[in-house]
Amino acid sequence: MNLPEYTVYLFPYATILFVCWWFFWNIKSGLGDKNRLDWVVKGPKKLLDLEKRGRLSRRDILPMLLITLAAGFLAFWNLGELNAPQTFHIIDADGIVIDLGDEMLIDTVFYYTGGNNGLDNTPHYTLAFSTDGANYTEQEQMLQKHSQTFQWTYASLNPEQELTRYIWLSARAKPLELGELCIVANVNGTRRTVSPLSVGGAYKLFDEQMLIPTEGRTQLNGTIFDEIYHARTAREILEELTIYETTHPPLGKEIIAAGIRMFGMTPFGWRFAGALFGVLMLPLMYLLLKQLFNSSFISFCGTVIWMADFMRFTQTRIATIDTYNVFFVLLMFIFIHRWMTMPKDTPFWKTLPPLFMCGLSFGLGAAAKWSSIYAGFGLIALYLINLYRRRDDKGFIWGTLGMSLVFFIAVPGLIYSASYVPYVRGDFSLSKLWETVRSSQIYMYKYHSRLVDTHPFSSSWYQWVADARPISYYNTKRGGNLTMIMAMNNPLLSWGGMAAIIICAADVFKRKSFGALLAVTGFLSVLLPWVPISRLTFAYHYFPASMFLVVALCYVFWRCFQDAPTAARRRIAAFTAVTVLLFVMFYPVISGTEVPMWYASGVLRWFPSWPIY
Repeated sequence: MNLPEYTVYLFPYATILFVCWWFFWNIKSGLGDKNRLDWVVKGPKKLLDLEKRGRLSRRDILPMLLITLAAGFLAFWNLGELNAPQTFHIIDADGIVIDLGDEMLIDTVFYYTGGNNGLDNTPHYTLAFSTDGANYTEQEQMLQKHSQTFQWTYASLNPEQELTRYIWLSARAKPLELGELCIVANVNGTRRTVSPLSVGGAYKLFDEQMLIPTEGRTQLNGTIFDEIYHARTAREILEELTIYETTHPPLGKEIIAAGIRMFGMTPFGWRFAGALFGVLMLPLMYLLLKQLFNSSFISFCGTVIWMADFMRFTQTRIATIDTYNVFFVLLMFIFIHRWMTMPKDTPFWKTLPPLFMCGLSFGLGAAAKWSSIYAGFGLIALYLINLYRRRDDKGFIWGTLGMSLVFFIAVPGLIYSASYVPYVRGDFSLSKLWETVRSSQIYMYKYHSRLVDTHPFSSSWYQWVADARPISYYNTKRGGNLTMIMAMNNPLLSWGGMAAIIICAADVFKRKSFGALLAVTGFLSVLLPWVPISRLTFAYHYFPASMFLVVALCYVFWRCFQDAPTAARRRIAAFTAVTVLLFVMFYPVISGTEVPMWYASGVLRWFPSWPIY
């Protein structure tokens, strides 16, 4: 089925027009009898009071629960296989000899790689066939690159095959870990998997043959994108092996390891923790929105929009550390808001718990990924604003400054250092821990500051804002169908959210609204540090900023309620419904669901820079 070429352009234009119409509609509704275009700078009937915050009530339990259950179902459905090879054999230079028991024509050698990889620019394995066990013919290539760890992979065989009985397999440059080996031969005109007569002691290569996938490698039975680093490192932490990936702090990989401990070194296992944290983001978002706007309806709609964001959905369903970065940043802003909205007559000691939790969240975020520290700039801005508001209370000022040294320096420092404990090998000591932490920070800084590389799906910050260059994590074609996992924002959130950020920025200066201030401060704190960076960056670096787009939109929703609550409810519901509709439309290419090519390229590829083809 082929759609007319112009069909694909209808959807982006319709979405852009909807955004323009929606915001103009609300601007117009704020004109009143004056008939002036001053909605952006006109104050609402009641400004947000910084010393009053919304609180959860019984009526919030059901919508929070429904959203969380719906998100949980979507997150864990087809997350990954629960079974994968768990036993591995080390192939060294001597190798192994496999006796098939009879001469046959080898059709395919299919194997599941382990956690170590061959050296770059060198052959990884020697794979050779023989009829007599003495004279071997080497095959074309059998690789185990770092990009192929914990994946099903095919060896390249010579195009002209002869009858074979013995297979010799050895590692070329260094020992390699292999999980399972599948040998498919043509026996009497029938293609079938062979059970060898003897396997040279490498029984672990043939003890899980029932796990061999009939469809080959897919996103469900192996690693994709940076899972080759983070899932692998999580397993190395659990098994106390040499750590391969040390370019990020350990905590995110230690959280991934918890899922592996529960479900094994399987795709579901290494993705479980990220999916869980992605679901838990939603009740936290509901809580933040309720605190800010004290409206169950706005909180519900904003959380549904966050649930329907493509980036949140895709990024939390793969085993990377960005999920934990966003989760802890969200917690930071929840607690800084709680601290700022405490009444001025609150006893000093009662102001400390939310401040401590904010520092704790900051430390956990920094221990998961350095980019969480960017959000600290936003925290500092809000922190100083609150101190300025309380400037007449010298006891509060000096007490808060003193405790902040503990909460935001000592506590995060302890958390960050403790996250490196699993990296210390041999007898543990504080001096060894300190040296591990110190050397790791130097290495990470040098690695990221000197990183010079290219990638077909890299993008810059201005492309993130426009949703112009998504990243493809997995893309395969079979017949006329496409299976894909792509990371980008929901276009309605991306474009509508930026319009809301502009409105919030205006209200920060014109109306000094705290809801607008938090949205803009959070957004700029996690985006601006990326602007001067010239190294390789990707769309997922915009993930933390996307949650502040939700906050900005909800601020605009709240503004709508001030003039015409009944009409505003319909308009907000319409915006939320269209966001969900786009999620449903794009679900196949953000979840890895097979879809006809005509639908993918004819309906979903809105711009040439979108990698849907």
